[in-house]
Amino acid sequence: MDGCVACAAARPTLFLGPAPLFPTEDPIGFKCMIKLTRMPNPANCTALSNIFPVIANNTGSGQFQIPHSGNFTCFNHTAGDETKNPKHLGNINPNLCNTILSGDSGNSIGPWARAGLYYYCGGSNLLLRLPTRSQGLCAMVRLISPITMYGAHKPTKNYDRPRRSDDYDFDLTKNTPTYIDAIGVPRGVPDEHKLVDQIAAGWESILVWITPNKNVDRINYVNYQVMRLANITGAAITGLSEQLSATSLMTIQNRIALDMILANQGGVCHMFGDVCCTVIPNNTAPDGKVTKALIALKALSREMAENTGVENPITQWLERTFGKWKGVVVSMASAIAVFTAILVTCGCCCVPCIRSLIERTITRMMEGKDEKPPYMLPILECEEEQEELL
Repeated sequence: MDGCVACAAARPTLFLGPAPLFPTEDPIGFKCMIKLTRMPNPANCTALSNIFPVIANNTGSGQFQIPHSGNFTCFNHTAGDETKNPKHLGNINPNLCNTILSGDSGNSIGPWARAGLYYYCGGSNLLLRLPTRSQGLCAMVRLISPITMYGAHKPTKNYDRPRRSDDYDFDLTKNTPTYIDAIGVPRGVPDEHKLVDQIAAGWESILVWITPNKNVDRINYVNYQVMRLANITGAAITGLSEQLSATSLMTIQNRIALDMILANQGGVCHMFGDVCCTVIPNNTAPDGKVTKALIALKALSREMAENTGVENPITQWLERTFGKWKGVVVSMASAIAVFTAILVTCGCCCVPCIRSLIERTITRMMEGKDEKPPYMLPILECEEEQEELL
């Protein structure tokens, strides 16, 4: 319900409503409600303790309307020794009881008074607590103010014509310079908001192995910042929703009281007969816009957290083995590995190559002087043949 209209009559008479007791549907909550009457701070009942805090025993209840019908959870209360004339509190009409519980050890009501909880044992009296030595058939009730809430009806969707946008539509194409060009590439991001320079990335792409690694780091950075933004936004919306809910409740209460006082002068509400009505935005309700957006944001945060994370067994082993000295050990190991690689490269490749080159050069220089030129041999052979012919 996006919003509602609250209406109340002048000087309304409070009526009785059943306390949140559900022995069958919610046995854990029922046990906590019983424990609230026995001790100030029962274990594992913090939520109900905050809703129904401890109050003084002499707190008044005010006027209320005697019920003629109801759906109460009643207790056949017996506290103290029956032989010592316990005080008779009265008996509620059994027809008003949906469930009657016996006063055994598990369902017995204690003497602690709680804000918002009362006991009705018939007649026109409302008890804040049940005395220690008393008996009677009583129901745990709450005082309810007769305020009528009218929710807004959702309009029927008309699929024959396009739906008009409202203030709550979120359109990424509005108020932004970005656009998608003809080949499907996003453009128009201002230079002061760019994470990477396109020109530098173009020259960098010549070395293929550099760009993918940088892109992975940028994706991890953007993903981490989006997760942080989702968590911070969720915390902010949660705080604002809680504050707005409490402030709205206080405003409604004060406005209704002010309207009742100034009803003759017109007040600040709208009068329909003898009923005063005011419009209340209900965005912080369980089905309101703020609550739905908060639930969706928390679901998005959980989904992103579940789909992220890289497990590196080597890094985990280093953390378990060296702890906070992992960074120092990794730096020293990297330096030693680089030095070893340089030494192996020079010792196994560069030095033998240079040595072989020097040896071949020296050998050629020393052996080249003793050999006769090959082109002199044919001339000598021809001279010997001529001498023989002569």
